[in-house]
Amino acid sequence: MEFVIGGIKCIVYGLDHLSLDSIKRDVVVVFLLHGRGETQCGDRYSSIASKCLTASRQSELRKRDLIVVSFDQRNHGSRLINDLHNQGWPDNQNHFIDMFSIQQGTSRDVSYLIDYIPSFLFPHDQHNIVDYGCIGVSLGGHATWMSLHQDERITVGVPIIACADYLSLMKERADSRNININPSIAFTGQLNRYDPMLSLAHSKDAWKGKKIMALSGGSDKLVAPKHQLEFIRQLDDLYAQDSKSVVMFKSLQEVKHQML
Repeated sequence: MEFVIGGIKCIVYGLDHLSLDSIKRDVVVVFLLHGRGETQCGDRYSSIASKCLTASRQSELRKRDLIVVSFDQRNHGSRLINDLHNQGWPDNQNHFIDMFSIQQGTSRDVSYLIDYIPSFLFPHDQHNIVDYGCIGVSLGGHATWMSLHQDERITVGVPIIACADYLSLMKERADSRNININPSIAFTGQLNRYDPMLSLAHSKDAWKGKKIMALSGGSDKLVAPKHQLEFIRQLDDLYAQDSKSVVMFKSLQEVKHQML
């Protein structure tokens, strides 16, 4: 089911099933964020949404109903302006800034949609949205980390083949091509503010109460698991005694930069 929410075209999964019920229910909305160069319309993402909904409905522990929402990230799909700015080095010399700004833009779009999605989906207050989460793949996984960091309303996240340490990831890519990354003062400020790893020291409370399952490919050379191990270790140390904060990391051996 398609909605245009605040100028962003969204596909909403699970709403038709919920609409059949006249009883007012508590609902969880999960945003499904696609990878770089992909769109929300791919079969991969409709399949993920369908599997999430099926698992939710079949769970004996279910207390809330689930809705999955996807949308095209900036400069992708229906929002494409110039595909060059989705490319990496050496074709796109602005790759370092382009990718980070799109991740941050997606994170802001998620928060923006959270502001308005209850009014669009339930204009007569038919149901009550009580929680939000994010599932993201690759570029969408990076944005999922950012959304978890930036918006306290997002309490559950599943970043897939992604990482929360942008500088570690991009420095390795730049070094492999003998490219020197020397960010401006202005961009350094954005990195320090929005990158989960760089901002952790001054935003520790932002992660309190979050439940995160980070999935990596053990043979992924594009976003190697090592780039998020230190961040996850620090989160584990921060919330080791907090039962409401859960951070799980799993590296699937022999899996490359792909979704199975």
